[in-house]
Amino acid sequence: AKGGSKSAAKAVRPAKAEPVAKAPARRRRPAKAARPSAPRAQGVAGTGDFPALLNGIASAINALLKHVEKTVEENKTLKGQAQRLHAITSLIRGR
Repeated sequence: AKGGSKSAAKAVRPAKAEPVAKAPARRRRPAKAARPSAPRAQGVAGTGDFPALLNGIASAINALLKHVEKTVEENKTLKGQAQRLHAITSLIRGR
């Protein structure tokens, strides 16, 4: 009876060994995905390009502000033109 239980235990061990062999394959994929992101974060910090990066951001913000100001002025002009056209339309229709 003991010999039979040993053979049953041996039969169970290989079944448990197979999932263990598959588990490292699952662990490797996230490790590979995490590796490229770490050098990117270190690349900016390691090179000391923060002043250049901040200057680029400041330039983009200034350009955006100029664009917004220009758009606001254009909207004012268009509203004035729309009011004049509405007045002309009302005169033509006799209202």
